Amino acid sequence: MTIRAINGSLECDGGNPAQVRSRIDTYRHFAELLGVEPGGNLGC
Repeated sequence: MTIRAINGSLECDGGNPAQVRSRIDTYRHFAELLGVEPGGNLGC
């Protein structure tokens, strides 16, 4: 929901799926480095 709140239609609802995937992958990477679970509902 953070992606939707910040970038709305620019990235969500098919606006830029590659950018959304990149943000999710980066978030998961940092969560792994910190040793925490990234949780669910990571997309728009």
